[in-house]
Amino acid sequence: MADIVLKRLVNDMSRIEGVNGAVVVARDGVVLASTLKDPESEGAISVFAGATAEEIANSLDLGDVKQVIIEGSDYRMMIIKHQDYFIGIMMDEHTSPLIIRQEVDSLLQM
Repeated sequence: MADIVLKRLVNDMSRIEGVNGAVVVARDGVVLASTLKDPESEGAISVFAGATAEEIANSLDLGDVKQVIIEGSDYRMMIIKHQDYFIGIMMDEHTSPLIIRQEVDSLLQM
């Protein structure tokens, strides 16, 4: 049943304007649901970046990490920590991360 819910979640996230796909990945790197062409690579990036941000925040006593954004010349990803997994969201370069985060938060509350 959880698989169906996560698949619906990534499908709904992928329909948000400016989102090119999404992946939900467990802390151990197992991809739970995805709409991406290469879910294993994007999932690994999500876990690595999310866990690294958590370690840095813990070391510096910054509190809980809520999201991480990775931007490159042709790559833009938002990683959100949610429950026991990370959500990786591929974004267009001109899309507002704030707007996407608000849309994602509304989906996560359903």
